[in-house]
Amino acid sequence: MALNVLIADDSKWSRKRLKASFPEGWDAEIVEVSDGQQALASCDERMPDLLFLDLNMPNLDGFGVLRDLQTRAKKPYIVVVSADCQPETIKQIRQLGASAFIEKR
Repeated sequence: MALNVLIADDSKWSRKRLKASFPEGWDAEIVEVSDGQQALASCDERMPDLLFLDLNMPNLDGFGVLRDLQTRAKKPYIVVVSADCQPETIKQIRQLGASAFIEKR
C-alpha cells in the first residue's frame, strides 16, 4: 500500500527539490499544494500519512495549518521544512504538533 504524502510549499522549486530527495522506487502517492488553505483542503479530501509543511505560504501559513490540524482527531505525521530555524520557532511548531523539523537551505 502506497504512503500518502502531501507537500505544502509555495515554492515550486522547493517542492521539486524535496521530491528529488525521496528514495528511488519509494511507494508513495505524492500530492503538491502551494498554500495552507490548499493543504487543509487536501487533508479533508484524503488525509495524508505524511505532511511536509513550509511555514511561510500565502493565504494560510504553516502555523495556521498546524493550529487547524491540532483540532482534528486524525492527523498526519508532520515534518516542517523551513528556513526559519530559530529555537523559538522550532519549539512552537513542536507544541503545535509537528514531529520533525528540516532546515531549508
